[in-house]
Amino acid sequence: MGNALNFTLKTSPTYTTGFAYFNGASNMTMSAGFTLSGIFQSSKSTTAGDVASGTNGPFGVGDGMGFFLTPASKTQMSTNFNNAPIPPIAADPAWGNPTTNPRGGGLGIAGLTNSVFAGRDFYNNTTGYGTGYALGPLDGSDGAGGTSQGTTGIATQISIRTTDGTGALVRTGYATKAAPGYPFTMVPILNTETQTLPTTQNERITITWAPNGSTNAQGQITGTLTLTEQPLNSSFATKNSAVTTSQTITVNSTMNIGAFGSTGGLTGNLSLDLSSLTFSGQKGTEPVIVNYLNNSSKAVIAPSTTITANISDIIGTAAAATTPSTVNATGNSYNFVPPALAGYTTTSYGTAVTVQSYDPTVSNNPNVINVAYTPLTNNVLTFSNASGNAASFPTVTYNNLTTGTAIPSSVTTDLTGKIPAGYYISAIKQGTTTIASGGTTSATLNGLTVAGLTVGADTSGTGANAYTVVLSAQPTATGTYTYATGALNTPAAPSFGSYQGDVGTALPTTTINTTMNGKVPAGYYISSIAGTNMTTVTGTQTNPAQFPTGTAAPTFAASGNSYTVTLAPITQSVTFNYQFSSSTGGLPGEKDTPGANGVAGKLVTGAVSGNTSWTGTLPNSTTVSGAVGSVVPTQTPVLPAIFLTSGGTAGWKNPLPNGNLTSISSFNAPYTIWINTNDGYIWAQTGTYTYTAYTAATGAVVSGKTMGGTANGQTAMSIFQTSTSANAIYKNFLAAAGNYTFIVVPNQATLKWTISDANNPNDPVNGTSGNTQNVSAGSLPDVTQQAITAAGYASAADMAAAGIKITGYTWQGKTFNVADYGYSLSATYAAMLATAGGLSAPNQTVTINVASDNTAISSNATNTIPKTARYTPVTDITSALDADGGDDNGDGGESVNGAPVGVVIIGSDSSNSSYLYMGNATDNVQASSNPMENGNYAETFYALTLQGVTDYNNWLASNPNATVGDFIQSGAAQASDYVMSTTALIVTDFSLPFTGGAGLAGLVALAGIVTAGSVAIRKRKKQEENINEEER
Repeated sequence: MGNALNFTLKTSPTYTTGFAYFNGASNMTMSAGFTLSGIFQSSKSTTAGDVASGTNGPFGVGDGMGFFLTPASKTQMSTNFNNAPIPPIAADPAWGNPTTNPRGGGLGIAGLTNSVFAGRDFYNNTTGYGTGYALGPLDGSDGAGGTSQGTTGIATQISIRTTDGTGALVRTGYATKAAPGYPFTMVPILNTETQTLPTTQNERITITWAPNGSTNAQGQITGTLTLTEQPLNSSFATKNSAVTTSQTITVNSTMNIGAFGSTGGLTGNLSLDLSSLTFSGQKGTEPVIVNYLNNSSKAVIAPSTTITANISDIIGTAAAATTPSTVNATGNSYNFVPPALAGYTTTSYGTAVTVQSYDPTVSNNPNVINVAYTPLTNNVLTFSNASGNAASFPTVTYNNLTTGTAIPSSVTTDLTGKIPAGYYISAIKQGTTTIASGGTTSATLNGLTVAGLTVGADTSGTGANAYTVVLSAQPTATGTYTYATGALNTPAAPSFGSYQGDVGTALPTTTINTTMNGKVPAGYYISSIAGTNMTTVTGTQTNPAQFPTGTAAPTFAASGNSYTVTLAPITQSVTFNYQFSSSTGGLPGEKDTPGANGVAGKLVTGAVSGNTSWTGTLPNSTTVSGAVGSVVPTQTPVLPAIFLTSGGTAGWKNPLPNGNLTSISSFNAPYTIWINTNDGYIWAQTGTYTYTAYTAATGAVVSGKTMGGTANGQTAMSIFQTSTSANAIYKNFLAAAGNYTFIVVPNQATLKWTISDANNPNDPVNGTSGNTQNVSAGSLPDVTQQAITAAGYASAADMAAAGIKITGYTWQGKTFNVADYGYSLSATYAAMLATAGGLSAPNQTVTINVASDNTAISSNATNTIPKTARYTPVTDITSALDADGGDDNGDGGESVNGAPVGVVIIGSDSSNSSYLYMGNATDNVQASSNPMENGNYAETFYALTLQGVTDYNNWLASNPNATVGDFIQSGAAQASDYVMSTTALIVTDFSLPFTGGAGLAGLVALAGIVTAGSVAIRKRKKQEENINEEER
């Protein structure tokens, strides 16, 4: 044959195998039919031994020759052959399992799963194999349709043989048929003989596959495989009739096709004429993988695509697609246009590939095209507020980003820094797709990192690179304060406040403890704290309960986060003391009476019933304890017998008009019990109680009014009452230790006071009144500050700053003015006391006289003056009133409240806008170093209020010789220091005439120009005439 592919040679050893894979028919789809045909040749040298053994002729060459179909790759088939043992004899167990050995009777497919052989079977393997396997014959005696393959030995059969899913050769039920062929080339059997035998046979073997459309659950396809053998002569011309057999088989969805020749114990030449091969059907294909790569990083920027191409075709990518004008049976060239990728420009189209068949179990697919793209660098990335957020998240923008690169590493920090207080980032979305989410900001942003986002093609940040930030409110921890069971008279519970944080993070318990401790009411401590994610903690008065801190701190839960802080009262004490008053009263014979807590004190002196002094002993102090807020136990102070008898004769300790009992039946004793405290909380009078005289002998009441009295001069009094009457006293234990003192004091008178503004009945302090109680006869306490406080001011200065000044006092019809005593309130009050001699009767009244500040000033609305004239601003003042509403100095505005009237003149034209004059209203401005030129000016007069006079005088101490105008312009003056009025001043070149009717005519002519200031002009003219006379 001209283009022979030799599977075996005559000189090859026994059990030689050769096979050829058709690259163009690899991975053939079995869902379509095809026909494959080729001329095979078998040839054998005939020897005397062949004749003797019966193995002579072209059928004595071995075991098989034909086509095969297999899902196995070329490598797998080669390995299957190479690993198969070569048997010396057919029955040798060393051959291995003969059903899976491709050599000899295995027909090249044994050992390969789901494979097919179709061709010439040269030997009938119809005897069993060694006792080690006892498998029976490889070739069955019951071929398809009951046809037997024949007896053991050289055969002329054609067969279709298959393997199962384990690779074992199926030994029965296959298609087989006798095909004697057309042997030729006769040669002598022996040189000495004339008999000849055929040595060579040519034949065309054709297989046709016809799928029937049935596919099983494993994707395998069922169809009919037809095998045809056509004998040929030496010229490859058809001889004799063709032999055909067929079989319905199930094969994998794709199969590889090849040709095969194998000898067994016999040898010969088995070959295939490659030029004779014909194929009709779908050509074998392989996938061509097109990768899309970043030219810089070489990273994949889009999913690879696959072009299914015929083997031997040339596949490439280019800017324009191309297809062959005519189809070439061997291979055709195609160019495909790669996709335009947003954010990239195409840099390289890669290298075209000639499609090759390959074995995926041995190597990677060689059919690969890499298209390179250059990323753009003008992309914008945004993280903006998600719709529906309760709080607003500001947009975070990143510019000039490169397509395909990772998003900036600072995103986590940048987004975290923009979170509104009280919220966390619960999700990052792109459109409606959630990219990352979590129960905390950290968890969400960690998910964003894991997502490995890269920059897409988006030059505005509103497309591929637009992400939204979803905010959720952080869990809020709240709490309530409650009082322990049994706590009494508790103050209002404080507020706990609220704290926010991410789920799983610790509450800021150090801060909470500090804030919480600062809110605990005095007299209470935190006895317990209970709430979410924590074990209840308890405390004592000396070691109050606190929230755990550090790693033990409770953490925020997704919900709940409520805490209860229980407050319990501390145990506190109250001490009761007793002492005599040391005040000197106004009753006859009373003296100082020191002494306290069990110490004898002198009460009175004087001759009563022959006694010169009387003493009494006070009870010792007592202390009781209880919870803050609970009721202090009722105390019954046992006071000394103030009214005693001596020698069994009843009598009063204080000298009375007539020394006998009958004259005191309606006389109130001159002592009252008070209670004094050291905690500043209580200062309450229990009432003006009347003590009762007793007889020492019997304890019977002699006379007088009684109140809870007992015998022997002891007066019982429930100090801590439970009623709400005017005489009730605070009854609970307080936060601080109580130290109450019962004081026996003499009854004293009440001094009243009232504020009067005779000039202004509408003055808000007018009529304010009050009293000072228990004033001893002959004394007159200064009630000035008490009245100032009641009027709503802290001091006389504050009152004066509000325009209300104390002008003096009135006592018993006589007035004492502060102006007469150097404007000193204390000196004025002392003078009144020295004159009055003190309180001589109860309920007398001190009147505190005040005057509201009615300081006022007004001036002409406008005025026009000649530039060269003498000008004193005071001439423009139309009214100036002192604080009392009058012009006390009668100077027409030169001074108010004893202080000069200040003036500030400012230029109001563009040409004189820098002009400024500060001084007093009596200054001659035009004679100063800073006279006014032609133009318009704003002239403002400042009259100092009473407060302003004080502030001005204080300011002068550090600014001697300064004017009121200087004081105003310095900025040291307050709004309450002055009142003001402004005149629009015009300076011109004209001169006022100073003689005759011409001057009058000039003034009349000015009437249309100057209206409100006309009187002032006439007045100023008269003054200037006087001045001129003086100058003459």
